[in-house]
Amino acid sequence: MRPLHDAGHGRQCAVRNWDAQGITLIRRHDPESITVCWSDPTYGRYSDQLWRVCTARRSAICALTGEKIRRGDAVFRPSPNRRHRPANADAMILASKLDHFVKGVSTVRFDEALAA
Repeated sequence: MRPLHDAGHGRQCAVRNWDAQGITLIRRHDPESITVCWSDPTYGRYSDQLWRVCTARRSAICALTGEKIRRGDAVFRPSPNRRHRPANADAMILASKLDHFVKGVSTVRFDEALAA
């Protein structure tokens, strides 16, 4: 985690800087849910992980683009699991940025899309 200075309030908050290279969109089910393959050396690998759209309850960094997420933004997050909390449960992807990478395809490597 790295500190992010919140200029509006003059304080710092800890924000994870997720690595987009380990994110693969497998399938977009509908406007409110996607399946992601998440691979990170620190937080592990999750194949076929369901993410759902919701409203960000706090500021964060987009796992896909590195852009700032503000409280109230529409984001995708890993769907809650009653049995165990995944290590990437705090990760978020800005919903507005997801469509830029998908463009009608069902599978895309985000690191390849970013390099294009």
